[in-house]
Amino acid sequence: MTIQLFELSPQLDERGEFTKYISKYALEKAKEFKQISEVYTSTSSQFVLRGMHFQHGRNRMSRFVWVSSGEIDDVVVDLRSGSTFGQVHRNILSKQGNTMIFIPWYFAHGFQVISKMATVNYVTDADYSQKEESGIKFDTINFQWSSKPSKVSPRDLSFPALKDFPGVNIV
Repeated sequence: MTIQLFELSPQLDERGEFTKYISKYALEKAKEFKQISEVYTSTSSQFVLRGMHFQHGRNRMSRFVWVSSGEIDDVVVDLRSGSTFGQVHRNILSKQGNTMIFIPWYFAHGFQVISKMATVNYVTDADYSQKEESGIKFDTINFQWSSKPSKVSPRDLSFPALKDFPGVNIV
């Protein structure tokens, strides 16, 4: 299993818009997703960079991610030990693009806001665990970000380099 993209189908009429994000179909296709546990929304301004985050251990976390306003450069890094380790997958996610991404627990995830503002939504299959949450420093992956970040949290700056991460075994 790897990342998966889901096309969203907003229904538009004179009242506005109605969009289904999570469905039985999406949950069945994302076999790594165990159950809906937590739902998050983050709002960030242009060129803010968040990432590269993951959660391993007993509370390993897979997630669905989509954008409800604005546009982001969405990036995931494969953390599985072996030939795929360090591979980067990039998608531009936007409200207009109507795409949702599923990210299994063995990928690190991050994004940079391209538009003036963006609202990013997450549905996870595990509760957040400060003890098991970690990350990879964003500028140590094989990827050229859209722009120099305007803001990065001190925590995200403190993460180790990708080369120092041992990789995960998925058995």
